[in-house]
Amino acid sequence: MPGYRYGDIVIVESLLDPQGRNPKDRACVVVTPSDQIEDGGSLDVVAITSLVPEVLPFDHVCLPWHAQGHRRTGLNKRNAAVCSWLSEVDVSRVVRTIGHAPVKQLLLIDSALRKLQGGDEV
Repeated sequence: MPGYRYGDIVIVESLLDPQGRNPKDRACVVVTPSDQIEDGGSLDVVAITSLVPEVLPFDHVCLPWHAQGHRRTGLNKRNAAVCSWLSEVDVSRVVRTIGHAPVKQLLLIDSALRKLQGGDEV
């Protein structure tokens, strides 16, 4: 089984939407610190959506994309990591890794997660 690390963009099998419905394979960013990821364990992930509002809420972080698949992220359409859409998933549900989020976006994701948890302001 391949290892995972903080910032990996993975496809998770049958992830539910924020309302607990519509299971489908979804792209997600791994937000578990790398040193806390165990083989056969679970991962904390934030889901990525391609339904990006015109005015971006604080909990949405746009990630680089390209129509033929971004060379770093693997994403092929306009998207955003939705930090309020946080899930814990078993690593057995990870279909594959498609890329890695850039440091700049990871810092924004971390900041939004802290704000959502009642910590630092964005």
